[in-house]
Amino acid sequence: MKLSRTFAAVFAFGLVAVAFASSASAANVIYFVTGHGEKLIDNKEENGYSYVKDAIERENHQVRELLLVNSEKVPEDAAVLVVSGPETDYLPAELDKITAFVKKGGRVLFMVDPSGGLPKLTSYLGGFGFEFTNDIIFDKTSRDSGSNIAIPKGVQYDKNHPVTRKFEQFTFFPIARSVHIKEDPAKGSWNLVKTSDNSWTVQLSVTSDLGKLTKADEEFDADKHKRGPISVVAVTTVNVNLGDNKAGEEQKSKKTAGIILVVGDSDFAANRFMRAGNKDFFQNMLNWLADDGELKTPALMDVADLILDAKSLNGKKVRVGGFIYTSAMHSDKVFMKRSANRKDTKSIYITTSKLSREQRKKILMDCDSQLCQVIVTGTMEDIGYTVDITAEKLEF
Repeated sequence: MKLSRTFAAVFAFGLVAVAFASSASAANVIYFVTGHGEKLIDNKEENGYSYVKDAIERENHQVRELLLVNSEKVPEDAAVLVVSGPETDYLPAELDKITAFVKKGGRVLFMVDPSGGLPKLTSYLGGFGFEFTNDIIFDKTSRDSGSNIAIPKGVQYDKNHPVTRKFEQFTFFPIARSVHIKEDPAKGSWNLVKTSDNSWTVQLSVTSDLGKLTKADEEFDADKHKRGPISVVAVTTVNVNLGDNKAGEEQKSKKTAGIILVVGDSDFAANRFMRAGNKDFFQNMLNWLADDGELKTPALMDVADLILDAKSLNGKKVRVGGFIYTSAMHSDKVFMKRSANRKDTKSIYITTSKLSREQRKKILMDCDSQLCQVIVTGTMEDIGYTVDITAEKLEF
C-alpha cells in the first residue's frame, strides 16, 4: 500500500543527517586503550562497553582498540584516547606516549576506579594537578531512594564549563572514588561533577579490598570520613608543546591545548548503567573532547507536550526547544513529548498513529513501537534549523 504524508524531506532526513555531522573531522577516531584489563568495546555483557561503542558510532566517529604498549605512538587520526577502568598499572613508556599525544593537543579521557594497585597511573595524573585518595564514595541519598549506598549520585554540576553548564540530570557512579583538582579557570581546571552533601568518602587499604568495608562505614563518622559534596569528575588543559616539531615540520594540529578529563569510575558507562543521565553525560564529555573543546551535543530542552496538526498550527510557526515547526499537517498527528521518566530531555520523541513501524523507520531513527527518537546536534544558541513540514511529500 502506498501512503503519502506531508512530512518534509528536510524534517524526515535532514535532522538525522545533521545529527552530529559536525563532529566528523580528519581526526575522528576514538581509541580505547587495552592491555590492562580495561572495559572492552565489543563486550555486550553488563560490564562491557558495547553500548558506548554504538553511541560513538552513531555520532559519525570510528571506534578502535589500541594496544598502546605495542604502538610507537598514539595514532595521528586519534580524536580522543580513552582509558576505561584499567585493573593493572601502566608502564612508563605507555605514559610517555600519552604525554606526547596530549602535548600536541590530544584529548584523553581517564576513567579510574577505586584501587590501590595503580600507583604509576595516579601519580602520573597527579603531575597534571589531579588529586587522588584511595577511597570510595558512599551516598546516603542513594540508599534512601532504594539504590545502593555505594552508587553515589552526581547532583552538582559546574555551571561555567561547557560540558556541565546546562546539564541537569542525575548521574550515577557505581563504586566510585574521589577525583579533585585545584580549580583555576585560567588553566582550564575544573571540578565538573560533585555528589550531594549527604555523601562521604571512606578510606580504603592499600590493597583496596572492598570486602573489608564494615557496616560502620555506611554511616557518616566525622572522625573517619570526609563529608560531601565530593568531586568525582575533573578536567584540566595542557599547553601544546610546539617545540616538539622537527625543523621544517608543519604544525599538524591547530589545537592550542591538550585536555585531560578524569572520572573516578568506569562502571558508570558500562552497558548496565549506560542510560538516561549517564549516557547523556558520557556523550557530552566525549563530544566536547572530540570537537576541539566545543560542545556539539544539544543542551537539555524542557519540551512540553505539543500536538502538531492542522487545527493547532493553522499556518503559524511554533518554536520548541530552538526548533521551528511551521504550517500544518493533514489529519494525522505528530506528537512531540517529553520523555515519560525524565523531567527534561534533549531528544525529540515523535510518533504517528497511522504509520507502521517499518514506514516510520524510513523517516526516523531509533524507532521502538509507537515511539521514535531523533537526536539533534547543537547547543540551544546554535540550533537554527527551520523545519517546514509541508515542503515536500514522502512516498512509501
